Parts: sequence; structure tokens; C-alpha cells
Amino acid sequence: MTGLDRLCTILLNLASREEGIIVATEIILRHEASGLVKPGYYGFSWTYLFFGFFVPAIRGEILISLLHFVLNIVTFGIWWIAMMFLYNKQYMRRMLENGWILAGSDAENQLAAASIGVMLQQQGRDKPMIE
Repeated sequence: MTGLDRLCTILLNLASREEGIIVATEIILRHEASGLVKPGYYGFSWTYLFFGFFVPAIRGEILISLLHFVLNIVTFGIWWIAMMFLYNKQYMRRMLENGWILAGSDAENQLAAASIGVMLQQQGRDKPMIE
């Protein structure tokens, strides 16, 4: 078994486990002012792995997409590798800062908040505080 085969096996094993580190988890977001509902994700970004800087553009973040494109060129692709692990967290934090709130169950909200590094307020069940 070559090194690449071992790496693929490890990644597939991690991805197949629910508690694995390489699984993106969906959480429902609701815009506080408008009431719009959309899915948000935290954890490893498989879409960023395959589509890279196109992901922010598809999600409506054109300037972020251009920034990622430039950083991919400057770092010879190292940025792409790092962002597979960081993009969903950063995207969720930007959403929460722009008026979206976690709208899942209490347990789902707590897990998502812990994963993306925000604290839930005690009074507003699903409104996160960005630290």
C-alpha cells in the first residue's frame, strides 16, 4: 500500500464516521430581521476541497472569492488546503455577524456554536455572541 493509498484510506475512514473531524454538519440559520431560513455548515468543507475559491462566489461573497483566488496564487495552493478546514467556520461567523441566528434545536445550536467558536446568550436561546 502506497502512502497515497494510506492517506485516502484514512480520509475515507474519518469522513465515514459521524463524529469524525472531516464531516461538514448542517445547521439551520434564520435571519433575525427578515425571517429568511437557509442552511449553514460547520466542519470540514468538502465543497471547498473540490471547488476552491468558487465556493464563496456561489454563496454570494464575490470579494471573499477574489481574495481567495489571489491568496491561492500567492501561496501556490497552500491557502486552498488551509481553507478546506477553515472556510465553513469563517462563513458561519460572517453570517452570524450579519444578523443570522442559529435556528436548530438547543443541542444542535450548542454544538454548532462550540465548533465555530461563539457563545450562545442565555436569554436569547439561539442568538450567538461573537467573541
